Amino acid sequence: EKQNKEWLEKYNALSSEDRGEFSFEQFQWAMEAVHSRAFKGDFTGQDPTKELSKTLVPFAAGAFALNYIRSGPFGSDDNITFLLLFLACAPVVLNFLSENVLGGKMDAVLLPFIDSANHRGNANSNIEFDPLKGAFTVSVEGSNCIIKDGDKQQFYISYGDKRDTELLLNYGFLNDFNSNYENQEERRRALAKTFNARSL
Repeated sequence: EKQNKEWLEKYNALSSEDRGEFSFEQFQWAMEAVHSRAFKGDFTGQDPTKELSKTLVPFAAGAFALNYIRSGPFGSDDNITFLLLFLACAPVVLNFLSENVLGGKMDAVLLPFIDSANHRGNANSNIEFDPLKGAFTVSVEGSNCIIKDGDKQQFYISYGDKRDTELLLNYGFLNDFNSNYENQEERRRALAKTFNARSL
């Protein structure tokens, strides 16, 4: 009820023109979708520190190779060796600074296909953001990520080891909960009742 009240306040804060484009029920659905399906992080690709980090990657690889060659009988100058090692480590250092010191911007994004996958605790899956490609990748192992349901198949990923509290608040569901409710309000009440019963 508290969440519905907050979302109603957000909806009412919109301009009358915007409210005319969609109902509160549609706004509520969109908020639930973003709240439960969005991935958070810095995905803009406009952070100059990260851009510099990506630019330095091929130079870092070259530095590793050159330092390896120089460490043989041809290697003699410690200052040059230090400089090459510094260049090789630069992408990692810059990424760390961007994310932990400079306070990179956090965005919430929906990812087609990936964000439609439901949670299964034992699904052997991995989702990664590749900063070089500027894209997400999902990889799975074994057959426990694709479950047959009648004549259809459902794709699952693991959201990680989550407790009921986190699943309900952040994703809007509980494990082993019958979600076949046509009315969303009835579903919410049933979820709350199930959660309270499990918490006793």
